[in-house]
Amino acid sequence: MNLNQDIIRHFIASAKYRFNKVVNIAPPSYPKFVLPNGIRSPLEIVNHMTHVLYYAKSFLAAPYNEIAVPAPAKLGWEAEVKRFLETLHEVDHLVEQSMLNVNDFKILLQGPLADVMTHVGQLAMLRRAAGSPLTGEDFMKADI
Repeated sequence: MNLNQDIIRHFIASAKYRFNKVVNIAPPSYPKFVLPNGIRSPLEIVNHMTHVLYYAKSFLAAPYNEIAVPAPAKLGWEAEVKRFLETLHEVDHLVEQSMLNVNDFKILLQGPLADVMTHVGQLAMLRRAAGSPLTGEDFMKADI
């Protein structure tokens, strides 16, 4: 494995760690919590995150291939979370097996993987807005 793969895989592991922190022990009302002005619910965000990862999988299969990736069917909360984590694992495995060049890794990081991490932050913010804030943590000391 080269340094680029190692960095991307660590970023994926960090996203998984933070995602699990947000979704674990979420209150039953959290998945469908909505704010005004068309802001997505946590359930809709997780579905979108899976869609973003489908695009990442497509990119890993054929870099620079402009394939339209259909959105996944909408599922219930537990199924959405499970599918997201499974898809994240698949992306990690594809990165581990890939022969991408450094520019392809940069595109993967700046596009779909950064988008996923942004949405993890949105999920955390919605947890607080829903009345169930996360406990603070120094992520630099997290065991990832």
